[in-house]
Amino acid sequence: MTTVLETLDKGTAYLTKKGIEDARRNMQLLIAHQLSCTRMDLYLRFDQPLEESDLAPLRDLLKKRGEGVPIQHLIGYVTFH
Repeated sequence: MTTVLETLDKGTAYLTKKGIEDARRNMQLLIAHQLSCTRMDLYLRFDQPLEESDLAPLRDLLKKRGEGVPIQHLIGYVTFH
């Protein structure tokens, strides 16, 4: 099974390859959205295995983000940092 950290790293590489700015933060937001947690919670869950029921929708979100769909449209809210 794939862990949160492995998914984060692979997704970040994919978004970087697609030319998405701030790829790691985008991937953190997508995973946190899928797991219904905060970005900070992800750090406590790095070793948590992800079920296929979480990975399948996450792949769809990742593909759309790679195609240029704004992160706000995918997760349903705007973040400020």
